[in-house]
Amino acid sequence: RNPSGERSIASTTKMMTALLSIEHARPSDVFRVASYNISPGESTAGLRAGEKMRVADLLRALMLPSANEAAVTLAIGVAGSQARFVRMMNQRARQLGLRHTHYGNPIGLDIGSNHSSARDLAKLAQVLRANAFLRSTMNMRRATLHSGPVGRVVVNRNSLVQEVGWVNGVKTGHTAKAGYVLVASGTRNGVPVISAVLGEPDEGLRNSDSLALLRYAAARYHRVLVTRKGRVMARVPLAYRDTKVALVASRTTRRVIRRGEKTTITLVGVPKKLDGPLPRGSRQGTIVV
Repeated sequence: RNPSGERSIASTTKMMTALLSIEHARPSDVFRVASYNISPGESTAGLRAGEKMRVADLLRALMLPSANEAAVTLAIGVAGSQARFVRMMNQRARQLGLRHTHYGNPIGLDIGSNHSSARDLAKLAQVLRANAFLRSTMNMRRATLHSGPVGRVVVNRNSLVQEVGWVNGVKTGHTAKAGYVLVASGTRNGVPVISAVLGEPDEGLRNSDSLALLRYAAARYHRVLVTRKGRVMARVPLAYRDTKVALVASRTTRRVIRRGEKTTITLVGVPKKLDGPLPRGSRQGTIVV
């Protein structure tokens, strides 16, 4: 419903903060926690100004408890200032084709022009999930932050990750203006799916609507076997011999397709004749699915 409608997105803003941080810093890099005054009701991991924290731990604090001081620290650590980081956020949004997205801060506060759409959030979630560190982090129920003066345990605010075994991300958000927001992801029977709900009145409806969307999407697709390693795909004559050589699939391949659709297989680049000797396993064409 209304996938391109522009709405406040609260802390799902931090998805872009996380992406830029992983693109411009190494997880092992160390930043000093920035000075940031936490207002009542803001999300925090209890980080203290001046502490030295690895980027990996800052990202865990950002993604799981949605710590605002972690967002500010990453923004300043990457760009030198929040203002410069916000310019980077908007530039990256344009590069990704997020046409209905604009950032006003790296946190998601209801200040400035900070908005996105369900479609843009889902696109951004796909980009985040392509990164192994972020993909692993968003699927944690809790994590221990080992850098800083003391080890801290942070808990994922995404309760679907806590309660539903096949849900594995992505990011929560909540402000008075945005309502309850959740970009969720899951993999069911080998089918990866992403959902986005915005403006929900409470966490219960946020979760139930997200789960309904994920189940709906997963039910419309299935994972099928396309080729099996060693399957004979063609037999090609051998030059100067009265024999044919079997060309076989080099690996087993599966793909996710919509239920009711069929896959087609085409062989490209297969020679009409083979001139030996050729080692076993040499490539003689491509299977196009």
